[in-house]
Amino acid sequence: MSARSGIGRCVQGGASQSIGGRASLIACAAPVTPTLLQLGILTRESGVYGRYISDLPASDGELGQSGWSRLEFEETDSFDAGFKAFLVRGLGEGHAEALIETGPRSRNVMGGLHGGFLSAVAEKTLFLPLFVLGRVATGGVVTVDYSLQYLSGGDVSTPLIADIELLRETRRLAFVRGVLRQAGARLVAYSGTLRKLGTTT
Repeated sequence: MSARSGIGRCVQGGASQSIGGRASLIACAAPVTPTLLQLGILTRESGVYGRYISDLPASDGELGQSGWSRLEFEETDSFDAGFKAFLVRGLGEGHAEALIETGPRSRNVMGGLHGGFLSAVAEKTLFLPLFVLGRVATGGVVTVDYSLQYLSGGDVSTPLIADIELLRETRRLAFVRGVLRQAGARLVAYSGTLRKLGTTT
């Protein structure tokens, strides 16, 4: 969010809602549910493992049962337009989870996940704990401070899971940390400070 995000849409249960206000955000916020791994969704047998998120219908049975909503980024002439849809959900007060597509365009010259891709994805997820609670919309924050550590390499054939936690929130700021995982392995640890737009005190 170092630059304001493009306008997004939250899609759940086959219905699409433009995000513009608190009511719309709350309607799209996901309930507290078990994790993907607990439900066995990230397996080859389920047909979700390794598939592109953009190809998954919003009414997909397994995804709907686990409480996911699709966060899409409008096709505008901006950096955000390069992101595929995220699947997002809340995991209780102050916690959020995102399922993020990988693929050939996220590859480095050695065939693994590019560090720039991982960094951009991690920074992009910082606002999600606030988003799933309906406190901000897409484009509703800017990043004041951001740091990350690369822990392990990843591959381009498996989706990423982002686990993000809201550590503290004030009227103007939010302090967040997260981890990117792939197939159970931690790839990136990160943290950041967000400035909520539209607040003056």
